[in-house]
Amino acid sequence: MENLKGRYIELLQEKLDALNYMREATLGQVFTGDETLVESEAEAFIALYEKRGNVLSRVEKIDDALELLDPLDAEDLEDTAFQSQVVGLRQKMVELARDMVNLDKANMDVYKKISAYVKNNMKQARQGLDLIQGYDDYLDANEGHFLDKKKM
Repeated sequence: MENLKGRYIELLQEKLDALNYMREATLGQVFTGDETLVESEAEAFIALYEKRGNVLSRVEKIDDALELLDPLDAEDLEDTAFQSQVVGLRQKMVELARDMVNLDKANMDVYKKISAYVKNNMKQARQGLDLIQGYDDYLDANEGHFLDKKKM
């Protein structure tokens, strides 16, 4: 039984470490929303959230393993040392979650700026393509050729 409790604590610690890594990766990225840096910040934003997605999939696997190991029986509830370790690790996870929510709120403000800039550029590009296609359709509709009479 002690082995199961030890493994349970190890998994909780792994989960805490993964969440710490996710927070540190998020803190390591500074997004300004500056229009001159939009492309690089958009790429960094995508890379960050791909990395965070990988961490979250790891956390889900840890949660699945924790469910399988869940050693909470009458003896485990009386083991105050074990219970204090579990409660301590879970409290740290809650604190990390609060930090991540605050970081994500700040990142969402910058994301909105980046998104608006990219959408505006896409709209301009689409309008340019529509304009070019308008000329292409006109030329293709004639199905003729233009000749320079001076050279004939």
